[in-house]
Amino acid sequence: MALGIPGELVHFFAAEGGHSLLIKGPSGAGKTLLALQLADELKDEFVPHYTGREILHTSLRSQFRPLADFSLRRGPMAGLASLSLQVVCPNCDGMVDVTSGMRPIEVKCPSCGAAQRLADRAELNRLIGDVEKGSPSIEIPMHLPEVETAYDVVDENFRTHPRLRTLLLIDTIDGLDAAYDIRAHRLVSVLQRDLVENTSAGLVLIAAPGAESKLDHLVDGVVALAPPPSGSPYARILSIEKLRGRKSGRHRYVLVLHDGRFWEGRQFILDRTRRYDSGDRNR
Repeated sequence: MALGIPGELVHFFAAEGGHSLLIKGPSGAGKTLLALQLADELKDEFVPHYTGREILHTSLRSQFRPLADFSLRRGPMAGLASLSLQVVCPNCDGMVDVTSGMRPIEVKCPSCGAAQRLADRAELNRLIGDVEKGSPSIEIPMHLPEVETAYDVVDENFRTHPRLRTLLLIDTIDGLDAAYDIRAHRLVSVLQRDLVENTSAGLVLIAAPGAESKLDHLVDGVVALAPPPSGSPYARILSIEKLRGRKSGRHRYVLVLHDGRFWEGRQFILDRTRRYDSGDRNR
């Protein structure tokens, strides 16, 4: 990859199995842009899904088009009001009853015996049960709609894109914490176990400044974005704090903002120099 965000992040997700990444940094550092661009650069292997409680989809499209359009192909999240559901058998179109609390990785159609994959919801339902049992005064609209819809997206992609994995972008994980009064580390632990480890989904979490430190230990990778000491509005420093399972040759990168995307600084300068030397000074 000659240009774009560091290849280490792309290869980290492209490796076999599921992986989770936490993006930290101050407001305005470019965390959302980095997440959306990562989804775009992984589009040959993943189907992305973005959710956020703090940024309206209309605002996201106006700020990050066309990267946002790619990750916002689904409509607003609805979530499931019931702990049980029915799915359509892909072989005979029959209905298969699925009890969410006992949800396996595969279910078989009682009519034709065909199997289909579904996201395991064991940890999600354990969390919902614990919250409702321990804090009956907490009102959770339709349980956890944003989180539940993430599971629905994985299920749908198993059926419609069987050769691709799901990439879930949550912006911000702190927003869900505040909305449901459930600590962010509990939500991350649920998503990590049910979706990342059991379905090989990718998970990108954006954290606001001051996010709880427990998140760093739960995820597979942690990166931090920050403006450079010079204060340049067109540059960011990307620090790789960890990428579990990968040996990182470099831990700090300079990213350049250009044409609505991040570009790895060293490659960007070399490319611009080559274009200038070749006489193409307009690019």
